[in-house]
Amino acid sequence: SEDDVRAMTLVASNMLTLSSNSCFGKRGPLYLVACAVNQSIYDDGSQWKNTKDMRFQPGQKVMPPPFNDRCVAVAGRCGQACEPSESAPPIPHCLPNGYINQSLLVDEIPIQYNRKTPVFLFAYVLLLGFAVKTIMLCPGIFKPYRRCQYYDPEMTEQLRYILVVGVCGGADEGKGTMIRNTIGMVAGLPPECRCRFHVCNNEEGHRMEMLACWEKFCAVLTNIPNQGGLSYEDNLRHFMQIWCDETKTMRLDSVGGKVKKLDPTILSRLSGKTTMSKIRKASNWEAFQPEWLSRLEAAIDVLHNDLDTNYNKFSPMTPHLDYVKDWLPPDPDSTSLRMHFTSRAKPREDPRNIMVQHVAVGTWYYKVPPNATPMQWLDLRKNCQEMVYSQPDDDDINTKVPLRSSHGKAGGLNFVDNYVTIVNDRPENLYHSDQDDAPSLYAIADARHQFQPDFFISCVPCFFDVDGTLNRFVGFSQAPQHYPEYADKFDYLDNNNAQFFRLNAMIRNCCGGVSSCGTNGMWQVHPRNNSTIWQRRRKRVRDRDSRRRTELIEREQFHT
Repeated sequence: SEDDVRAMTLVASNMLTLSSNSCFGKRGPLYLVACAVNQSIYDDGSQWKNTKDMRFQPGQKVMPPPFNDRCVAVAGRCGQACEPSESAPPIPHCLPNGYINQSLLVDEIPIQYNRKTPVFLFAYVLLLGFAVKTIMLCPGIFKPYRRCQYYDPEMTEQLRYILVVGVCGGADEGKGTMIRNTIGMVAGLPPECRCRFHVCNNEEGHRMEMLACWEKFCAVLTNIPNQGGLSYEDNLRHFMQIWCDETKTMRLDSVGGKVKKLDPTILSRLSGKTTMSKIRKASNWEAFQPEWLSRLEAAIDVLHNDLDTNYNKFSPMTPHLDYVKDWLPPDPDSTSLRMHFTSRAKPREDPRNIMVQHVAVGTWYYKVPPNATPMQWLDLRKNCQEMVYSQPDDDDINTKVPLRSSHGKAGGLNFVDNYVTIVNDRPENLYHSDQDDAPSLYAIADARHQFQPDFFISCVPCFFDVDGTLNRFVGFSQAPQHYPEYADKFDYLDNNNAQFFRLNAMIRNCCGGVSSCGTNGMWQVHPRNNSTIWQRRRKRVRDRDSRRRTELIEREQFHT
């Protein structure tokens, strides 16, 4: 029986009798139960809540009997506390020999089975869904999509540029989140890239301190030494890879928007101080000229102080104005890397009005004259105004364009797409060859994510055939997400989205198809008519005369 199997007996080799004239504690019956547990359970931190040392804490509550559901052996003693046993009343559940009745401590534990109708129905639905997917994608399973498996710098000669955008939307995405995200994007610079590699931070929160912090980060890149027998780009990639490794496990609870002040260890890793210390020792940077290293250390100190001062305290930019900033390396021919910061206008809108994507009462707009060129785009946006009640605008010459034709993340991505298109049409950025009419790659890296150095050398080959020729029919690639704080064996809620990436996406990938989830995706953008960045869009709402009309909006590559 359970009483015999679970019984714990004590063989005492020594006896100790306590005799005291004082008593501390409550009077009355006292019950003491000893429970022997398996060591693996005792050492498993997931079994003990709210404890750092994985042990019982004083006053910790436990579940009531039966105890044999968690104890290998159990026994109990009972007696009177702070009261002579001769005058005390009988103790319930206590045997005359001072032991708790064993039948009260253990009981038969029914075995739990999942052989129930709801479980069977759930399993049948999963099997049926898997069978449907298998039948639909059966040809692709046995004939996988063929592509190039390895990165070759010659591939980038068939691209006009590669653009990666880090999207910061405010809330829990502050300076530390942006810097960690930017470190990953720069670290992904493909080796010997023969097209321009644009890294753009798109700040949708419209905060002035984010721009200042970005400029200090770019100052660190400016002061990377061009010495040691290696090119500026080689030293840059080596420094960024170590920096990325130092910051890849940082979580939002240590650098996010809710943090008031960075931990000193996190601060040193995020600002690049630990990276500088490591690279001095491991990569023989000590042999570089001291003035070069001192300039780099000074730039890191400036970034360090910026992250350590008024962390996550922001002041807004002028709401109706765009903020755009560019960075070029000291020698533009030494690397293909180009840095950009964009923050499109975010005017205060009357909450009484419904937000729409066309020019209407309550929205902000600007005017585009006939024959306007893309180079005038940012200047035209500066002269924006709000459409208000009872003040009609009878200008029949210029065309009204909404300042924010796309709200949310898609609007920011479209703004960056239009701006980088203008940047690459500048005379100094033309190749004067067929490469000016080549497709481009557009990667998205949300601020809470960090690309690793192998992202682009892994994903760029997806757009090329086995012989290294660009396949213009490939629309986009999608890399899986990984959260280091969610180990697979504890990821019960599928925060890593393993169902999508490791099952559905793997099956679809066999026939050359996959679904996008935004971040970690890279799109192929084909050449477009860049003589204008405005396009016609039909209204979704009819006017009073029941006629649908077209309106002019900024070009949209991504749709809401």
